[in-house]
Amino acid sequence: MDNRPSGGFYLGGQYRLTFDNKQLWVQALNDTGEVDWETRWGSAYDEPNAHLTTAADGHVLVASAWGLGDNWYLRRYLTKLDSADGSIIWDRMYGPAMYYGTFYVVQEVNPGGDLIAVGDSYEGSTDSGVLLRTTSEGDSLWMRYFSYNDSLVTNGDAFLRDVQPTPDGGFIAVGTAYGAGGIYGQDVWVVKTDSMGCLEPGCHLIMGMQTQITNLRAALKVSPNPVASASTVLVHLDLPANFSPQGALRLSVVSSDGRVVREEQFTSSTTPFTFPAPSSAGLYHIHLSDATRWISGAKLVVE
Repeated sequence: MDNRPSGGFYLGGQYRLTFDNKQLWVQALNDTGEVDWETRWGSAYDEPNAHLTTAADGHVLVASAWGLGDNWYLRRYLTKLDSADGSIIWDRMYGPAMYYGTFYVVQEVNPGGDLIAVGDSYEGSTDSGVLLRTTSEGDSLWMRYFSYNDSLVTNGDAFLRDVQPTPDGGFIAVGTAYGAGGIYGQDVWVVKTDSMGCLEPGCHLIMGMQTQITNLRAALKVSPNPVASASTVLVHLDLPANFSPQGALRLSVVSSDGRVVREEQFTSSTTPFTFPAPSSAGLYHIHLSDATRWISGAKLVVE
């Protein structure tokens, strides 16, 4: 439910055609509760639920998923409805088809500007959180996946349910995380990113990175910090004993102006190693990754 600029409310939900076949359903109510208009759309075997936000122009933004037929596969879905009659202004689907995955919230980053959406994804054996940034017309700018992994839980299930822009231009998302198979209890899960959806600035420059692990930030330590230019930086890793890298580990050094200035590959996750500090003074972002995942990050000040 959300407020209508003209008075009244927008209501969103689902309309069941049969027990397991549902449509997206939106109603516009006036300030006395009467229905001005309603619209239903979609007719595939899916799990639609119209999650609503009113845009600055008064039109309706909808976050959900779109079913691809009776094979139960879905794609994440956003649409914008005309406030006058509920007709579709634009709609888009995002990411690959999957057994389950949806958006729960979509809203404007700035009035009339880009959109940010949050949801989850089930691919393989665990759930992960998803953030998507689009233009005001729904064209994708980036989509980031986030997973939960610590000393107790390996590849835990994690879901993001809400997101808010922050004054620094980034985003903060919140949801739940817990051990796969219900081994451990549920935790509140809070994820803070920059404007590019990165836990550490520059993650989008790391080739092959698909998912960011949110809670191994303490696993990477660099010293001394600050460090003199062109001197030696010591890197120490303290990854959980249950952590299994997907391919070789990689250390990437990214400058504050968005350049990858150094990359190192290595096979040991426990032995400290060194690399030469950049020759130019400034702030650098250190990224630890493997073949597909961003694992940890740190800041390095070069004097």
